Amino acid sequence: MRRIILSAILIGPAVLALAQITDDIAGYVTLDSVVVLAKQDGFEQDDFIRWMEEDTSLYAAFRRLRTMDFVFTVDWDGSYLKGKRPAQYAARCRQIMDPPCRKMLIEEESHSGPVYKKDHSVRYYTLATLMDLFYTPTPVCSGGGQPHPNTGKSTRINQLKEIIFNPGSGQSMPFIGKKFELFSDRMRTWYQYAWYPQTVDGEQCFVFAIRLHDKAPKNKAVIQSMVTYFRKGDRQVLYRSYHLKHQGLVIFETKIQISVRQNDHGQDYPARINYSGIWNIPGKRGESGQFQLHIMPAT
Repeated sequence: MRRIILSAILIGPAVLALAQITDDIAGYVTLDSVVVLAKQDGFEQDDFIRWMEEDTSLYAAFRRLRTMDFVFTVDWDGSYLKGKRPAQYAARCRQIMDPPCRKMLIEEESHSGPVYKKDHSVRYYTLATLMDLFYTPTPVCSGGGQPHPNTGKSTRINQLKEIIFNPGSGQSMPFIGKKFELFSDRMRTWYQYAWYPQTVDGEQCFVFAIRLHDKAPKNKAVIQSMVTYFRKGDRQVLYRSYHLKHQGLVIFETKIQISVRQNDHGQDYPARINYSGIWNIPGKRGESGQFQLHIMPAT
């Protein structure tokens, strides 16, 4: 039981990162016409599944943040599910590259409500995880010795990476990993897939949409729906949205959106991450929260 609760602590809020997933999926995944449109370009369902499984472009876009100067803003609000205690946090931060190191400055910061504990650690798990991912309170340098990572934090971040960069895998998720699968023979029965071309911000894309079937057994799968926009020219992921839900020992429902843009050098980077969700696990105070994170190249 102790191991299950530990895994729940790591997995529940680990479904982190962009918001308000479109419910239009329910309308178009059942339309044969959207499939036919893509077939005219010579692509089949298995092509898109392979792109999803082999994609490294979204990971590369996030990795680019380790090598560029940028400014980002954070707007977060949340509360406990019971007892409420609502809180808000906002900040404007700047990453500065000084090879081989990068450092971060908090240019503006404000908060209200019980954001911090008496020891100044962050009270809310969602905000703490966000800071773990994007804040570097001390310089980080390539090469050389770095502080030994916190095992729990490292595991949580690795699980986040798998959700974001390898959707449908679930290998690092103990106990409920199989419920993250999208493309296994066992799970394909319960999913609907649709694919079609669409132009976004002047760029031609292929859209691959996945939705859990209404007739799927309750709590059969964690990923309720997912939409990915691939740029036609190089299959760079320009947008991905997720809707994840689970009820049991671990209870959570999360919606995430990630938008990718190009900087002045034509390099792709994650420009916006929106998140909204709730989570509740044994032994922890359940909470709800949402945040918007905007990233801009420094000028």
